[in-house]
Amino acid sequence: MTRTKLLIVDDEQRIIDKFAGFAEDYEVRAAKSKLEAIAIAREFMPEIATVDFGIYLDNGNEVGAALMEICPRIRMAGITGGYPEDFDRALFDIRESKYDMNRSTYRSILEDLWLRSKHVVNT
Repeated sequence: MTRTKLLIVDDEQRIIDKFAGFAEDYEVRAAKSKLEAIAIAREFMPEIATVDFGIYLDNGNEVGAALMEICPRIRMAGITGGYPEDFDRALFDIRESKYDMNRSTYRSILEDLWLRSKHVVNT
């Protein structure tokens, strides 16, 4: 059975490890920067992604926009350390603080993204 391709973009290895552990049913790749995410996306072609909005030295909106150029059908959720201004500036959904995220919440986000990725109408 083919597993859904998930890209985790976060600058903190402990968060990558945490989220990858929550996503054992997915084919997972991870990136710690915008440039790394772009390189991985070109080869891997993820179907869904979680993106750290406050990624170090980058901007989550820019990372998301770059991923959408490469993978037009990708569905993403923003993840953040919980800074209130991140929630107001994000161009895509930010659900809750990555530090408070648990397995159930993360898997619910992934399921929602997967369902949305399967119901995209090409324009």
